[in-house]
Amino acid sequence: MTELIRALVVMSVSGSILAALLFALKPLIKNRLPKAAQYYLWLVVIAALLVPVSRFVALPAGSAAIPSISETVDRLVVSNKDIADRIAPYEAVGEDGLIGIPAEFQPIADELVPEPWYVALWDWCCIVWMLGAIGMLGYFLCAYIAFTDRMKLTNLPTDISCPVPVCRSAKAATPMLIGLFSPVIVLPDREYTEDRLRAVLFHELIHLRRRDVLVKWLSVLACAVHWFNPIVWLTRREIDRACELSCDEAVIANLDPHGRQSYGDTLLYVAADGKTPRAVLSTTMCEEKKDLKERLSAIMKNQKHTRAAVITSSAVICATVLAACVLGAGDGNNGNSFTLHETPQKYVLSGEGDSFMRMPSVELFENGNARLSQPLISSLGMFGIGEYKLSGDELTVRQNGSVVVFTMSDGGDTLTVKSTNLPFTDVGAVYKYQARADYLSGYTNVGGEALTIEALRELAKSANNLTASDFEKYAHVDIDPDYHIFDVEGKYTFAVVLDADGSTACNLERKADGAHFPLHLNGSTGYVFEAYLGNEKTVRYEPRKWYSTEDIAHGKTHELTLPEFPDVKFTGSVGSVTADTAELFSGMPIWNVYLADLTNDGKPELCATVSWGSGIVDTHIAVYDYATGKTYTLWDRGSYDYSLSLQDGKLMVHQYRYDNDRPRVSSELRIVDGALYRFGETPEAPAVITPPWPSSPSGQADESVGLA
Repeated sequence: MTELIRALVVMSVSGSILAALLFALKPLIKNRLPKAAQYYLWLVVIAALLVPVSRFVALPAGSAAIPSISETVDRLVVSNKDIADRIAPYEAVGEDGLIGIPAEFQPIADELVPEPWYVALWDWCCIVWMLGAIGMLGYFLCAYIAFTDRMKLTNLPTDISCPVPVCRSAKAATPMLIGLFSPVIVLPDREYTEDRLRAVLFHELIHLRRRDVLVKWLSVLACAVHWFNPIVWLTRREIDRACELSCDEAVIANLDPHGRQSYGDTLLYVAADGKTPRAVLSTTMCEEKKDLKERLSAIMKNQKHTRAAVITSSAVICATVLAACVLGAGDGNNGNSFTLHETPQKYVLSGEGDSFMRMPSVELFENGNARLSQPLISSLGMFGIGEYKLSGDELTVRQNGSVVVFTMSDGGDTLTVKSTNLPFTDVGAVYKYQARADYLSGYTNVGGEALTIEALRELAKSANNLTASDFEKYAHVDIDPDYHIFDVEGKYTFAVVLDADGSTACNLERKADGAHFPLHLNGSTGYVFEAYLGNEKTVRYEPRKWYSTEDIAHGKTHELTLPEFPDVKFTGSVGSVTADTAELFSGMPIWNVYLADLTNDGKPELCATVSWGSGIVDTHIAVYDYATGKTYTLWDRGSYDYSLSLQDGKLMVHQYRYDNDRPRVSSELRIVDGALYRFGETPEAPAVITPPWPSSPSGQADESVGLA
């Protein structure tokens, strides 16, 4: 949302500066430029208020001497860029803060850092602005609809020959052109001489030819968008005035003094008396009597403009358009037009810096993303994706509320820290560009087949069973015996890391933007390889409650049919859940049952909070995947209890100490690596639990999850 506020502020400030400039020049150009030229100057202001020039126009690099509203606003509005490709964390937040972040999730642990307060402030500003804009636009539209309805009730057709329909109305205060797509000229229901009628129709047809009704709509839209800016309202009033003056000028262009006198008399005759409703979003011939003096004076003093006046007015209009572009434009590098040698472009700590104690590297990506890193000594979890912007020789990197400003030199190959609010960074620290080829040249290259996306597709099917041996035949670089790097079609970097516990982490990263995918977790909740590649979109199955003990009395049952399993009738009670006649799981009691898709197949699993036991009664989580016949449990008998709840559209699981009703820690219920995600504390000697319900009704092996 902050990007929207940024664009809005840039447009409002640049448009206001232009409007203030024209107001200041008004005494100088009033009698020197044609009225039409003055009118078109104000249309440039409307364009500046409605068109985000900074998105299309960039000042050349090194133009810091030229004021850039876009650059100034960038320093005031903190961007909260939403990285669409980022991977959601497996958070477990309890009283003691962050708990249970597995090693393979560390690159995305920054997601757990709360957003700074000013991000929420800008979001609230955006909401307030949006409500105001919708309210103002709604007001204008309702007033327009109400006015046209009143017109229709009293409209009387006429036999006047005219390119557009002409009618009379007792509700019309003054002659007007109304309607954007089907224009109609509406005359007050009074008598007109032939000369007056001709003047009135000529006036309104000029409005029609110049699309002045469209200008009215655009000025109203500008007022709705910038409802908080009083200069915009003054600008709308000035546009209406300039519109009528320029139209008068066109009408009398070829009239003699007597004709101009007659036209002035017509204006006096049709002037609105203020007793009838005024037109909204239409052109009116003479709505305000107080404007008559200026208009009549302009009519009588009208004179043909010389060629010099025409050339001058054209030059002034061009200069105004250029000023609008300059004021609304961004710095030439502000839109990340900085050319990278490669993507990602990596800078590493240089000189006497200790990368164990200091931020070791900075990475810039092709699409404007950036990544700061933290040294091994840090426990901040400063990983993931941020963004960068370049203004002149100043590079600003923002990531999760942290901001580091660098001075760029050596043609972009050297970064020097200018200011920072990030721990483990020093002002004056120098980072040098390190080409990827130079970095890899110091390690062993192993020949083999080229690793492709198609090969990764096949390997992804094995997901959590992947090992380093699955990739031995592909060309790679050995960083060390447990760390191997592969290039995938020049677009991705693939890393295979053997962890200390013997597991294998396989992480794919897109070079253009740093979007990350852990291939070894493909198929886990929220991880779909094809969705990461952009070949398909996973449609989220919204979790919902089926029933709970509060919804059902002893002996009563709930029945359920699902479109995903049309031939199956599920039955739930306090003691069991069945599919047709086969029991899926049982409990003493079953406290609640929810439906959620944890396996990314678009079909819901039945997720329940179940108590079981005699003497020692504990509570655990049971999940049944009817599509595959698999059962998953989260069960720490005698140590911890678990329960489910639906919060803000997410199915949450809560861990309690045994016989304690206060939740210790919570996390979203997920399947990771073929098991319900383990979070919080784990018993020192976990029991292996055999579920008290029979094998799956489909005949497949029951894959209940033990706790070892």
